[in-house]
Amino acid sequence: MSLISAHLIPSGVAKSWVTLVVASLCVVSVVLASILGFPSMQELFGNLDQLSLGNQPWRLFSSAFVFQGWMHFLVSMAGWMSLAPPLEQLKGWRWMAVVSAIVLVLGTISSAVMQDDLLSSGIESLVFGMSGIQTGRYFKGQIHAKELLPSGIWVVGLVALGILAPLGYASDLWLGLGGFLPGLTIGFLLRKPIAMPSQAVEKPVEQPEDVRAQTDEEESQQPEIETVEPTAEQTAEELPLLPEEDIAPFLPEPPPLEIPDRPA
Repeated sequence: MSLISAHLIPSGVAKSWVTLVVASLCVVSVVLASILGFPSMQELFGNLDQLSLGNQPWRLFSSAFVFQGWMHFLVSMAGWMSLAPPLEQLKGWRWMAVVSAIVLVLGTISSAVMQDDLLSSGIESLVFGMSGIQTGRYFKGQIHAKELLPSGIWVVGLVALGILAPLGYASDLWLGLGGFLPGLTIGFLLRKPIAMPSQAVEKPVEQPEDVRAQTDEEESQQPEIETVEPTAEQTAEELPLLPEEDIAPFLPEPPPLEIPDRPA
């Protein structure tokens, strides 16, 4: 499993347990749907107002993992796997599990309440919920526009649903909206994570550009001095000769000069 995680799954996704559990349930569901048929899976586990709000409330959860077809599954998985891992890495799997349950249930409840006799399914409430969280964090200045790009695509999709749904070209606007609005609220309430003391790194003091340029110029203009160690012969030859009066105190006294007597 470690080899598979290291080579096939990015490190950020491999440690996102809630993200992987949701994705695994979706994969199992779509495999069963390919055997039993997608309409049959929707009838068994889909979200229908009379049943979900009646004696089968478990459909509020199970409907998230049922899809209308392969295209519905692939698009939903692309959104979930691009939005969920960064948030789970940021806040942890417990937080992710609680928030996912909240946006999922609120999305399916809003779909069941606002739309009569509509059999809905899919993880749009989760995907739009994560998109709402990132949008809220962007407006609080916690992330940059580049990090908002995946969420922005789904926000545009939600607006498109709002335009097309009344015209009959799209359905289940409330499933996405019911997940996006709670997610947006959670995003506004999130605090920016604070680095632990062990993770705090002191930044070096940077000098102004003009000072750095002047220092570099001065260093480049200094001549390079080559140091060559002289040999013993060169050292002996190049030693200066001291004057005789300076070395006289250190010389031994000469013996007295004996002058022989001259004959008379």
